[in-house]
Amino acid sequence: MSLPIVEQIADKINTRLKDVTIANGYNYDAAEVVRPKREGIRNPKHLGIYLTQDDPISEGDHQGNPPVTGWEQPFGIWCFIRPDDEDTVPIDTINNQFAADVMKALAAPANWHRWDNLAANSRMEMEQLVDPEGVIDGMLVRLTVHYRTSETDPYTARD
Repeated sequence: MSLPIVEQIADKINTRLKDVTIANGYNYDAAEVVRPKREGIRNPKHLGIYLTQDDPISEGDHQGNPPVTGWEQPFGIWCFIRPDDEDTVPIDTINNQFAADVMKALAAPANWHRWDNLAANSRMEMEQLVDPEGVIDGMLVRLTVHYRTSETDPYTARD
């Protein structure tokens, strides 16, 4: 079964996130790396990583034979922090290290932003997760991947 380009990219992101372990040189072992089911993120674990996909944005068509459709695909990488009450490390330190681990894992390979030539470019941003009561829940790493496919074939990557 073949997968559309966007799903191949999502699979590569998921695979890189699974490398976040102390044995691989990171500060923490990710408790789990999950692409949530239909009901979304439920009961996130301390040091859990959850990969979600937002609505794609068409970047418009480009000339070619056949024509090319450009896409901007946002992904959310939710890094939850739930230390126990006895933990003496400041929450911001854990947040910063864990988010940095995630970003480092995503960008580990040379030409990381190309996703094995499936994409043209990628960029990362991050923001702190704070619940309505003001409790810090972790960090959200936003990854936006720019890729192109044949206009009539979302299974074929194009430059």
